[in-house]
Amino acid sequence: MTCHFVRHCDVENPEGIVYGRLAGFGLSALGQAQAERVARFLAERPIDQIYSSPQLRALQTARAVRQHHPRLRVRQSRRLAEVYTSYQGLKTRDVPASINMFDNPKDPGDETIADVFRRMNRFVDRVRQRHPTSEVVCVSHAAPIAILRAGLEGRPLTVDALRGPYEPQKGSITTISFENGREPTIRYTPWTDD
Repeated sequence: MTCHFVRHCDVENPEGIVYGRLAGFGLSALGQAQAERVARFLAERPIDQIYSSPQLRALQTARAVRQHHPRLRVRQSRRLAEVYTSYQGLKTRDVPASINMFDNPKDPGDETIADVFRRMNRFVDRVRQRHPTSEVVCVSHAAPIAILRAGLEGRPLTVDALRGPYEPQKGSITTISFENGREPTIRYTPWTDD
């Protein structure tokens, strides 16, 4: 069973808003071109299902993939959603660079890294039950994908574990394969220009 976790592509955000789960915020022209590239990359794969976060940018990326797999439909899952943070709606310039939303939650209801890992891991468990021998595309966001990868690799669930080489680029693919009860193998395909 293989899950291709795609980070959504570039977003139209001229005001520099922390968009989080806010409505709107679709792909930019660059993002649309990136999504088509991702779709072409996955076009020859034997994809059996496409899942997406409910956020518009993820749905648009998933729909681009679907264009090459027209027999499939895009199924939404809240477990793939962006991290819930009450920083959303602020301009990025108004959030000090030294603050990260996990170690400095603005509201007690904000998601922690452990919360995100639990919901992403539950999503993977459900998909493995439903599609035990399939290839599945799952369009999500940078932090949820990085958190899932860190947890599956046994790294600490800290902000440092999500940065640097572990932060998925827009339009990148983190492929997680499960075989016969073994530990998952994880392969990262970064964004590269054609």
